[in-house]
Amino acid sequence: VLPKRDERVRLMIGHLDPPDEPSGARMRLKNLGYYGATVAGEDGYEAHEDGQLKAALTAFQNDQGLEPSGELDAATVSALIEAHRT
Repeated sequence: VLPKRDERVRLMIGHLDPPDEPSGARMRLKNLGYYGATVAGEDGYEAHEDGQLKAALTAFQNDQGLEPSGELDAATVSALIEAHRT
């Protein structure tokens, strides 16, 4: 709880995949508020997940002043590590 900011933050402590793998990027982007949840089993789950990752990467890249390619390139991985601190 952050009383001065009138906020509650839920922390989940556990394993993170490497930041240069899509699953690791998804985890970090979700923690940073860029990636929304998907429901396993919905039609087109993988395509939907890929589209969400691309959109999340593009938004993150824009906010970081990077080229908004939606791709998980070296500059984006570095920025994810810096922003997420892991």
